[in-house]
Amino acid sequence: MHRFFVDPDAWSADGCVLKGEEAHHLVNVLRLRPGAKILLFDGRGGQWEGEVKSIGRGAVYVALTGERNYVPMPLAVNLLQGLPKGQKLDLIIQKAAELGAAQVVVVACERSVVQLDGEKAKGRLARWERIAKEASKQCGRPVPLAVKGVWSLSQALAMVGSGGLSLVPWEEEGVRGLHEALSDQPAPPRVVNILIGPEGGLTPGEIAQAREAGFLSVSLGPRILRTETAGIAAISMVLYQWGDLGRAPGKERGDG
Repeated sequence: MHRFFVDPDAWSADGCVLKGEEAHHLVNVLRLRPGAKILLFDGRGGQWEGEVKSIGRGAVYVALTGERNYVPMPLAVNLLQGLPKGQKLDLIIQKAAELGAAQVVVVACERSVVQLDGEKAKGRLARWERIAKEASKQCGRPVPLAVKGVWSLSQALAMVGSGGLSLVPWEEEGVRGLHEALSDQPAPPRVVNILIGPEGGLTPGEIAQAREAGFLSVSLGPRILRTETAGIAAISMVLYQWGDLGRAPGKERGDG
């Protein structure tokens, strides 16, 4: 069934009203008609089955026919992504949403070529949030990927705090691989933070700053990965180890 986001304020006791982009997509792109079965989510974990009852000017009226249970994943993965050039961040956000990351924090690093501030930063953030919402809707996650930024490295490290496991992949790390860092944990953490640099990587000073904040430098393997690949690879490995990636729906970590 097709999925649609509904603002929490648009709900009534027995239904809801789709407006704006969601109504346009249902009527003009998918060409659904009254009687069509759809799925609804509110971005907070709520999921419902619904039936299109009527279509008005710019609005679609939907009756609720059932509620779906949502069990959140016990692991939150936060990607602190150095601001890259071009449209690379669009891809990173899309794939982070599909894989199951909790949020992406965009970080202005020393080697970030693009400089965003003021209204330009607000406009770009709105675009990234739209990409995150669309990717989350497409892949079936009830709570969309959160996107924050553009922050300085100091702000991002302060946001992380001291909880959970914090990792910074670094091409010059020759002792500890990500596999070893995950395997050495006595118990699965509730939060994993991953810091990725932009093109050219993080500077030695930024690596030192991250280490002072409690980050472990790790290697992702013998090959140097592009910035748009490194975060996706690290998220995948962490969620395969401790999350729901690679597991049948409904299977929790440790269920086999």
